Amino acid sequence: ASRAAREVAFASSAARPAAGPRVVAHATRSSAFAGWHNGRHCVSSAVATRSVSPAFGARARTFISPPAGSGRLADLATAAREGLASARAAPIAARDAAARRARAALEKRVGPRVVSTLERFVASAATNPFALLNPMPHVARASNGTRAMLFRHKQALEIVAQSVAVLVVWHGGLTFVASVSSLMTSDASATPSASSELAALGFASVIVILGTSAFKRRTRVDIDSAHAMLLRRVSAHAGLREVLGSPIVGARGNARVALVTGGEWRKDLIDDDVEFARADGEKTSSSSWFGYPTLPFVQKKRNQKTTWRWRDERAHLAFPVRGSRCSGFVAAEVVKRAGFKPMFELVAVDVESLNGRDAHRVYLAGGLRERERADAMVAALRVPLGVALGEAYDALRAGDARRAEERRIEAAAKAAEAAAPKPLDRGGGMWPSERAVDTAASLAHGAKRWWGRATGRLE
Repeated sequence: ASRAAREVAFASSAARPAAGPRVVAHATRSSAFAGWHNGRHCVSSAVATRSVSPAFGARARTFISPPAGSGRLADLATAAREGLASARAAPIAARDAAARRARAALEKRVGPRVVSTLERFVASAATNPFALLNPMPHVARASNGTRAMLFRHKQALEIVAQSVAVLVVWHGGLTFVASVSSLMTSDASATPSASSELAALGFASVIVILGTSAFKRRTRVDIDSAHAMLLRRVSAHAGLREVLGSPIVGARGNARVALVTGGEWRKDLIDDDVEFARADGEKTSSSSWFGYPTLPFVQKKRNQKTTWRWRDERAHLAFPVRGSRCSGFVAAEVVKRAGFKPMFELVAVDVESLNGRDAHRVYLAGGLRERERADAMVAALRVPLGVALGEAYDALRAGDARRAEERRIEAAAKAAEAAAPKPLDRGGGMWPSERAVDTAASLAHGAKRWWGRATGRLE
């Protein structure tokens, strides 16, 4: 390459005229690639540019690139690097595959929950073995697991509790009837008949069902009932009837969104450690035994006492409404206290303007504290309802229903094809009834042969 550069420089200097500006050739490296291709050495052609300057005359610049590398050697190096990387990753991949197979086999035997528990235990033991000696995390984990299990199997546990209640009421009723009849007839050996036992069982079932429904009505919020009550309340408002137009009905049928909280026993923190208060209002807690101060780790801590309290069930309900003139959006907060009717702590109606860009809020119920959090509640409930009522969501759900129907039809066709008779070369054979008859005949033939051999009639 250097020799070629010198030749080009010599040729350019020899071609210049005797009188005139001096022409200088500069040989530099360019980004053009020169290498080995298909086993042959080729040099890229030089790119020559000539610029004429009025001060210095013509200057020739020649760019020549030396050989930059070898394509075959580069391919070999890349293949070697890839092979080395795959060789390094092979043991890790084999270990991961063995671990997955072992995990799958263990899950088939003991279940995925037990496997995840064992993995968590082994990981904690490997990171910090002394943490296993602390009982509080184990107690909290057991408590959370128990609550999760009860929540998952809530309906099944309700059914079991109702069955046990039916048995208790049934046997209790039979015992009571037997005691009363023995006192009235003076015959302690009298036993109830089958008809009386069935009657007692039916009576116990009715009592348990009615008691369960009454308990739920006293402690649970019925979303359908609350929705109907809100619609009646909005329809009975004269101002809303005038603005929205009569009649006021729910938009998009029975569409609504509800968030239900409470309805369970919870531990609440209470300040029950204060024994007396001074005249200046400062609260003082007991920190001495018989006038002597107690040790720091023996003293009680304020606001650390917990007690179990029933949390009333509370529901946040929102749904769109429309009238003959314009539409609106209703948001309400209803609470169900035990033994009382549902109470609406907040009822807000957003009335949309005729242009569809502005809205005015009308409060039918709620104090200052409820109205302060109305904006956040309405904004949070509008999002899922807007998504569910959108055209894109409807199209997506329609597509899902269509695909589910197609899968059902395809599965039914495959089942019918599998049940249809096939020739022997395609795995066909006898009908189930024919197979049963053939099996019975084979067993009878085998029994006859055995009896013939046993009696000596057959060799």
